[in-house]
Amino acid sequence: MDRYKKYAAAAAAAAIILVAVVAVFPGGPPRVTVDFFSVGQGDAMLAASGERQMLIDGGPDRMVLSRLGRAMPFFDRTIEYVAITHPHADHYSGLAAVAAAYRIRQVLIPAARADSREFSAVLEDLRRSGAEIVELGAGDAVDLGDARFDVLWPPRGAKPPAGLDAGAAANSLSLVMRMSVFCVAAAAVHDRSGCGAVLFSGDATTETEDGIIASGRTVAASVLKVGHHGSNRSTSAAWLRAVRPELGVIEVGPNNYGHPALALLRRLAVAGVRTWRTGQDGGLRAVFTSDGWQAAAR
Repeated sequence: MDRYKKYAAAAAAAAIILVAVVAVFPGGPPRVTVDFFSVGQGDAMLAASGERQMLIDGGPDRMVLSRLGRAMPFFDRTIEYVAITHPHADHYSGLAAVAAAYRIRQVLIPAARADSREFSAVLEDLRRSGAEIVELGAGDAVDLGDARFDVLWPPRGAKPPAGLDAGAAANSLSLVMRMSVFCVAAAAVHDRSGCGAVLFSGDATTETEDGIIASGRTVAASVLKVGHHGSNRSTSAAWLRAVRPELGVIEVGPNNYGHPALALLRRLAVAGVRTWRTGQDGGLRAVFTSDGWQAAAR
């Protein structure tokens, strides 16, 4: 009898939790979540579908570990994918700590990039930790449960535009990916029209944006990770017209090197894009369900 009461209580508690989840997310439980971490002057974001994750960039230091600890289940010590958008330290330096705390299955890097000695050493350390290094180019895709990441840039064999300094040249070859979330129709098949999309643009320059637009690939997205921490050399008016985001997330810290630029903030305002700045507003979680998406402080 005591055992029956215990099971009945557990079942009742589970039912209450399910009702609460449906009440919070009218479209049902989350299909995909995206956490935009506040890690100072750097990028780090986590996309998750069920117990599968992709960490996009690792921030400038081990601060990313505490953010992962809040976003991932405590029992899950494996990250399926880590994507490094380009070889700048504020996007990869935190990955040494991540590799020490989690098993990383694959590290995704742009097929065309401007490597440095430090970045090559980081890749070798990640390889020694057991991760497979995979190069991605425009046209490739990665599935993550109910999400699909389509690679928009760089084309394999691409070269930086002439006249850019070394930093801008590396930025111009940033790995740019569009994550689309699949809804499930009544027939329990994937509805490829999707129920939301996020565009991850790394530190892409306006030249990169122009190249992606010219390629004709789909760029429309509900949420845009604003390029290069809000630099005026990214996120052009033409890019905003093509992407048509509702929300723009600027990953930026207090030591911001002038980011975000006032001109960039004006472009976002003119385009009617709501903005979120991690250095000012903290972390953000976007939740995608079968009925659409919503975002809230995290």
